[in-house]
Parts: sequence; C-alpha cells; structure tokens
Amino acid sequence: MYEVPHQYFYRLHHVRPRFKNDVEDVLLYVAQRISGIQALPESEFQARLFDDLRAYPGNLSKKKKTIDNWRTEISALFGFVLETDGMNSAGEAARQLASSGDLVQFFRNFLLRFQYPGGHVKPTTVLEQLKKGIHFHPASFIIRIFEAGDNLVGPEKSFSLSAAELTHVVFNDLRCTSSAEFGPEDAARIILRNRQASTIYDETGDVIRYALDILDYLVLAEILYKMPTNGRYYFDDKNRYAANQLVARAALFSGYDQILTTSPTALAEIAEIESDWFEFANLDLGPLNEELETLELSAVAAERGLSIDDLIDGIRRALEGGARDIGWAGEALAIDYEQRRLTGAGLPELAKKVCKIPDQQGVGYDILSFEGKPNIEDVKRHIEVKTTRSYQPLKTFSFRLTNNEWGSAKALKDSYYVFRVMVSHERVRTIVLRNPWGMYEAEKITVRAQDGWVVTFDEEQGEWIEIFEAGDHGKL
Repeated sequence: MYEVPHQYFYRLHHVRPRFKNDVEDVLLYVAQRISGIQALPESEFQARLFDDLRAYPGNLSKKKKTIDNWRTEISALFGFVLETDGMNSAGEAARQLASSGDLVQFFRNFLLRFQYPGGHVKPTTVLEQLKKGIHFHPASFIIRIFEAGDNLVGPEKSFSLSAAELTHVVFNDLRCTSSAEFGPEDAARIILRNRQASTIYDETGDVIRYALDILDYLVLAEILYKMPTNGRYYFDDKNRYAANQLVARAALFSGYDQILTTSPTALAEIAEIESDWFEFANLDLGPLNEELETLELSAVAAERGLSIDDLIDGIRRALEGGARDIGWAGEALAIDYEQRRLTGAGLPELAKKVCKIPDQQGVGYDILSFEGKPNIEDVKRHIEVKTTRSYQPLKTFSFRLTNNEWGSAKALKDSYYVFRVMVSHERVRTIVLRNPWGMYEAEKITVRAQDGWVVTFDEEQGEWIEIFEAGDHGKL
C-alpha cells in the first residue's frame, strides 16, 4: 500500500458540490438567475438566491439545509457572489456564463484561478495551509504531469492517470504542493514506477474525492477525457492549445503572501482578505483559446449559401474558439438548416434569401427566414438563436431573452421562433419554440423578469430538429 511519509503528508480539500452529477445544468441555471439579481443587502440577496435554488427542478421537496448547502457551495467554490460592505451582488463569473452559455469555457476559466490556499475553504484551513507552505495550482500541475508522462512512456503510448494515483502521489504530498522538491516529472516517474511494482493505493471514495473533482472539472473543460472502460484519465490532444494556455497563464493569488510574516495566527486578516479572493476568482482573464479565423456570417448572408464542408470546418473552429464564436456557430447552423429546409421544399430562391440580421440593427432576432409551406411560402420567420456549450448534454431547458427580444416575441407572435442549440461533446441538439409569447400566455412555459426575461420550459413544449447534418464527415 502506497503511503506518503508522515512528515510530508497533508490532505488538501475543498468545498464539494452536492449537485456534482448535474453540475453543468445547475451552474447554468443559477448563473442565469443570479446575474439578474441587483446588488442587495446580504440577507435579501441570499434569500432571493435561496428561492431560485428551491425552484430548480426536483428541489421543492428537499430540506432547507440541503438548499442552504447548495447556496454555500455555489458561492464559495464557484465564486458566483461578491460581498462588499455588507452588500451582495452577482460575480463576473456568473454574468459571463449567463451571457455566453459556454460551460466549457467557464470551467477553463474556473480552473485557471482555482488553487490552494483559497477562499473556497474556511479561514482556519487557509491558515493551516499557509503554515504548511502550500501554494498549489492543481490544474496546471496535472497538465504538466501529462506532458511529462507522455514523454516518459514514448510516442507509441498515451500516459494515463487515476484519481487514486493523483491523490496519493500529488494531492496528499507536501513535496508536490508546498515545495519544488517534487515537480510534475517527478510525480509522473513515481506513478509509472509504482505501476511497474504493482503498488496498491487506497481508493476509498472519501480519500480520493478531492483529486477526483479536479480531474472531472478538467474533463468538463475538455482538457482531459475519462475512459469508461478503466476509469482512467487521458489528455484530450485536440485541445492542447487551451491546456498550454492554462499552464502559461495560471493565475496565482498573492493576497495571503504576507500573512505569516505579520501575524502567525492571523485568522482575522485572512477573513478580511476573503473578499479580495472572490474578486480574484471573478477576474475576466479572457478565453484560453487560440485566435482562429472564425466563420464569417456576414459573408454567409452575402453569398446566400454555405457548403457543408465550410460549415463543418467553421463549426469545428468555433467550438475551439471563445464564447462569441459559440453564438456564431449556432447562428451558422440555423442558417444552414433553414436553407436546407426551404431548398428541400422546392423553394431554392427563398433559401437564398435566408440571412443573418446585423446585431447593430437591434430588431430582436438573429435570422430572417421564411415559412416555405403551401399558401404561406414567403411568410417570414424571425429566428432568435440561443446557443450553449457543455460537456454532457444538458437536461434542463432555459434561456434568457433581452427586453428587446421579448418585445419582438410579443409583437411577432407565431412568426417568432427560438432555436435553442445545445452543443455538447461530439453532439449538437436543437429544440425549437414557436411563439414563446403565446406559450407564456397559455401557461406552457415559465417566464421570469430578471435582467431581461428568463424562459424555462419542458422539452414536450418544443420541437426537436436535426439542425446539424455531419453526413460522411463524422462527429464534431
């Protein structure tokens, strides 16, 4: 059984979300709602957040303690709430996720900032970690382990990592977390040596769960992938650029640096610095993505056509790009779908007229198309596209409309469509709502005023369409 020498043993830990199995759905839901709450005194803000969490599907029957735990975990771990002079407000992390709908990018930015010590644990734990000399950026260290491991096993093999190996060789060993004695290459060598020796690790869930969390967050960030057959983690080579950027730009919080030099028991000072930590956790550090040429939708509109080869290439580039590119990708898919639908109905001339409406026109929708049905061929369709990206397919359905978009939905009624495009790992799903205003009046969907209008619906209320046809090109 592998054991860290006693003098080097220290177990890192952090707040763990009780909703981990639904973490993408929950975080997107909470981001959409919390970003619409104005700055309020702490008690009022937290009461609003509690009510929103209670309204999440499946939570009505849960005990108050469970909802309170969710509230604490969302605030502490993911930094969705900022506190200033007794006032609470939505953090930039929540606002960006609500705006972009890009959960992959969210987890990349989260991992860029997450570290030990940090405000995600209690001040007593922060002080304990400071006394141990811990200053550890887990995501960066893990990525470098994979780089070192790949070099050690050679080009014919792929280095892999288990949660137990990461826990005992890295997370529980101060030689990795508090000093330069063991770097990523040393950790990789120890892991490979232990495999050759058939070394056994304690794989108890309570023991390995913290390292497991970070590995799983790296999967949600599409930096790693998990092999279902053996439960081991591998490097996702197609996103190597984003991984390298995470290592190069790993942001280290310096707020605690002088604590022990001024007072060895400075719990009060640590508590005061907590607000600085959460401001740090909400820094807009920009996307970890290569500046690639993306699909130019104005050219698509001008040309009145788009080949499937260009679409596939553009979507692939968009999925590797920033949040803005994800929105463009969804719009490109919607344009291509509408053109194919009208062409298939024997209306190629109308298909050529499908176009992207420039954002600056502020008409409350993204795409102008046509019904293309008998007797109403040239009746217009006004399409608003709402795109999200996640690792797992989302199980809950909601989106935000601006006041302008909701006003257009009210005015245009049956000619107003929302294409809810959900991009997940190697899959694109799209559900369409026609006339959301009419659906709201008929109480088929829920609409809530919150920094615009948050629309929540069940999938039975929409129509699923195959917006993405990869043909012989395979998966994304």
